[in-house]
Amino acid sequence: MTTLPRSMWVLTVLLTLGWGLNWPMMKLALADIPVWTFRGLCVASGAIGLFIIARAGRQQTAVPQGQWTRLAVTAFANVTMWNVLIGYALLLLPSGRTAILAYTMPLWTVLLSRFVLHEKLTPRRLLGVSLGMAGMALLIGDELAAMEAAPIGAVLALGAAFSWAVGTVLMRRYPTDLPTTSFTAWQLLIGGVPIMVGALILDWAEWRPIGVGAAIGLGYNMLFVFIFCYWAWYKIATNVPPHHCRALHADDSDRRPVQRHADSRRTAAVAGIRGIGAGDRRARDRARAAKTRGQVDLPAVLRPAACGARARLC
Repeated sequence: MTTLPRSMWVLTVLLTLGWGLNWPMMKLALADIPVWTFRGLCVASGAIGLFIIARAGRQQTAVPQGQWTRLAVTAFANVTMWNVLIGYALLLLPSGRTAILAYTMPLWTVLLSRFVLHEKLTPRRLLGVSLGMAGMALLIGDELAAMEAAPIGAVLALGAAFSWAVGTVLMRRYPTDLPTTSFTAWQLLIGGVPIMVGALILDWAEWRPIGVGAAIGLGYNMLFVFIFCYWAWYKIATNVPPHHCRALHADDSDRRPVQRHADSRRTAAVAGIRGIGAGDRRARDRARAAKTRGQVDLPAVLRPAACGARARLC
């Protein structure tokens, strides 16, 4: 049974705490800052910070040829749609109710995986999703009246969850061969361009000085959420085996091509070593047979091992 690496457990815990605290922080920021401006500043700071980290670590930042389209599509779903829709949802709903609706994302992921990744809806998976949704229904039961008073906010939050699920599934279906830091930076930059343009067009008349609470919320998002939390999420979503990632349910056949290539090389190496051992055993058997007959042909004794080694290492 495969276990989740300890490093991924640490990232998951930190990500949960970081994003959990961010819901009231976003509410504080949006009290004084327009949605497009708030999100535009956040994605810009995240992209700049992550590109600086990638360059400082001498990581590859050039997008491989032929992978721009998949990068742009996943960025639009993961960054553009999510950030804009959830921002407007927070203006219409309390942060707690918005968070509950946003985390219906695993449900959409499981359903999309059935059609995009061709996964089976196993009884175990259906049971897990059903229990999770039942828990959310219990949490949200007392809030239905409030949500019915703001149906547009609920629809926006659900739309954000669905777009997040689409982006997550597409990342597994069409992976981009970049290190996590560079990949996250490009996601924020590409997905952030429409947001920044929208801020210049729609929000400029509403720009004004902000209060302390909004400044704290903005700083928390710019320096922590959009650098560390986004990096941690993409690290988990693109590297952890799918059955360990609640929001991802893909098989090992959908891992990155680089990883599959590395696995095949390791398999070939092990096969080669085993082949050498098999050749050596055959050589020893022939030597013993020749000795029994009183015939020792040194080239014939050595040939099987040498040929076996060459055949399996080439």
